[in-house]
Amino acid sequence: MSLKVLYQKKLVGKLFSNDNSQITFEYSSAWKESSDSFPVSFSMPLSGEYKRGREDHRFFANLLPESKAREGICRGLGISIDNDYQLLKAIGGECAGALQIVAEDYTEDEIYDYQLIPLEEIARAVKSSLPYTRLNRGGKLRLSLAGAQDKWPVYIDKNKLYWPGGGAPSSHILKLSNRDFKGLHINEAYSTFLASQLLLPTIKVDVGDGYSLTPRYDREQDSEGDIIRIHQEDFCQALGFSSHMKYESEGGPHLSDCVNLIRRASISPAEDVLNIIRWQVINLLIGNSDGHVKNLSILYTSDGPRLAPFYDIVSTRIYKGISRNMALYVGSENDPGQIRYSNWLILADELEIKPALLERTISSLIKLLEENLPLWHKQFIKLQCDNPVLERINQLITKQIRRSKKLLEED
Repeated sequence: MSLKVLYQKKLVGKLFSNDNSQITFEYSSAWKESSDSFPVSFSMPLSGEYKRGREDHRFFANLLPESKAREGICRGLGISIDNDYQLLKAIGGECAGALQIVAEDYTEDEIYDYQLIPLEEIARAVKSSLPYTRLNRGGKLRLSLAGAQDKWPVYIDKNKLYWPGGGAPSSHILKLSNRDFKGLHINEAYSTFLASQLLLPTIKVDVGDGYSLTPRYDREQDSEGDIIRIHQEDFCQALGFSSHMKYESEGGPHLSDCVNLIRRASISPAEDVLNIIRWQVINLLIGNSDGHVKNLSILYTSDGPRLAPFYDIVSTRIYKGISRNMALYVGSENDPGQIRYSNWLILADELEIKPALLERTISSLIKLLEENLPLWHKQFIKLQCDNPVLERINQLITKQIRRSKKLLEED
C-alpha cells in the first residue's frame, strides 16, 4: 500500500508506512531523471541521501494540523490521532505548498469541484467546537493545513467562498475565531498590519464576522485565471525537524540555524537574513512569543528560492495561559522582559553580522513603532474594524518599548 505524491499532476514519488508507523518516501525514477525536477525539501536531496523514516516522515508529517485542530479532524474522520500516514491519506490533497498526497488509484482526470459555502455554514462553524468535522463531505474533500488553529482552505470568486474538491486548489485561508482566546482573528489582522507598516513583507489579513481571510502566498493565478500551486516548505521541514521541535526550548532550531539555511538556499540572502532579524525584533516589540520556525518558510519562486512573506503574527502575550517566553532566543535569553543589549550582541556574533547593523535595525523599529502606533491604530480601525483587543495590544507594545529602551540603555 502506498500514496502518490504529485506536483502539478506529475508523479514525484510515493509514500509508504512501515510496521513502526514510520512514513518513508521514495522519489520516482522519472522525477529524478526529469530536467525540471527539484527536491521536495532542502533536507531531502534527489540523490536520496537522507535517513529513511526520519527526514521524510518529518517533512510530510509537518503538513498536518496540530493540537486541538488535529484532534477534531481525527475524531471526525475516525482516525487514530498519532497515525500520520492515514491522516495524510484522508486530507493530504490540498496542503501548504504545491505537493498533493493522493491515493494510489487517484486519476488525473478528476474534475475540479468548487462547492459554494453558504454564509450560515460559516456562522455555524464559528459557534461550533468541532469545525473540522464538516470537511469530510462524502470523502470528496481533501484538505490539510498545518498548525494549531482551525483553518479552512477556501476558494474566493466574486466575494463568494467555495470549498475546493476533486483536487482543486484553494486561493485563501479562512481562520475561525478561537473560543479560548477572544479576538484572536482580529489580533492577527492587527499584528500583521503593524508588522507590514514596519515594512516587513507580510500578507494582508482581512477580518470577517468571527473569522479572518488571508490570500495564499503559495498560490498564483495564471493568464487564464486558473490557480497554480507554488512549492514551499517551512523551516522545520527544510532543517529536518519535527513539528514537536518548533520551539528552541524544546530542542528546536536556533535563529542562527534559520539564518544559515537562508544563506545557503535563498537567491537574495542578504535581504532575507535582514528580514528574519527584523521579524524577531518585531516579535519582541508586539508581544509575539509564538514566533517559531514553522512560521518561517522558503517559497520556491520561478526565479529561485526566497524567504516567504511572514504569517501567523499574533500578539500572544495579551492572553493568559500562553508562555511569555519567546519561541526563539536572543543570544541566551528568551524572556522578553530581560533581553538586553548584551544579548543582542551575542546574537549578532552567532549570526555573523555587524553589531552596528543590528543596533540600527532595533533602534529604527522602536522609533517607528513608538511614533506611529496611535496613527496606525486609527488607520486599522478605518480599514478593518474596532475591538477591545486592539487597545490591549497597544498597551502591551507601549510597555515593551519602554522596557526594551531601558534595558538597551543599561548596557
